Amino acid sequence: MHLSSPKMVCETKIVADEHDAIPGTKKESMMWSSAASGAALSPAAEARDVLRKDAVFIREFECGDQEEVRRIFYEGIMERIPNTAFRGLKQQPKTQFLYAFLTVMCFFVTKSVTLTCCAPLILMGARYFYSRKVIQSYLDCALHTDMADIEAYYMKPTGSCFWVAVLDGRVVGIVAAQGREDDNTVELRRMSVDSHYRGKGIAKALGRRVLEFARNE
Repeated sequence: MHLSSPKMVCETKIVADEHDAIPGTKKESMMWSSAASGAALSPAAEARDVLRKDAVFIREFECGDQEEVRRIFYEGIMERIPNTAFRGLKQQPKTQFLYAFLTVMCFFVTKSVTLTCCAPLILMGARYFYSRKVIQSYLDCALHTDMADIEAYYMKPTGSCFWVAVLDGRVVGIVAAQGREDDNTVELRRMSVDSHYRGKGIAKALGRRVLEFARNE
């Protein structure tokens, strides 16, 4: 994975079905159960799911959610550091060759077996440090722009919105949709789910919410 740019987090553009500009009308709140098959829930089913502990409630962002939203976003990005640093290294023969060459050169220069054995660890540490620096740079930018004022960036502009997933009265997931009138698309942004609540279909529910918004159903 190339780490030359701080913009390492992928965003997704969703093209609207209609050719008209995406309106700014916000959608109603939505219930989602991890036990559901993926079909839309009927009102009766939604009422039953209120009593379920695994029922996820998707609603629009409120000012009181700010602290939890920023926490989920921060933790979700920071946990990507090891993955960003080491993912795909097995599929990078040139990088492997470079590391092996540097390790051999370390032995010829220092004549020290100890330093030579430490060379790969130093290289991996440097790779991890650089990945951390890139991600922290991205986080610093995000936390001081749109994630610092979600209301202004996502709730007020036409064709944009920000949602949170609530489970057992706690915010456990986030996602944003940012409309682009120039090419009539909606960009899915800032999706993240609390690590303690994954595997419950929350990310799928958030993704469906953005799709609904993009299609203006």
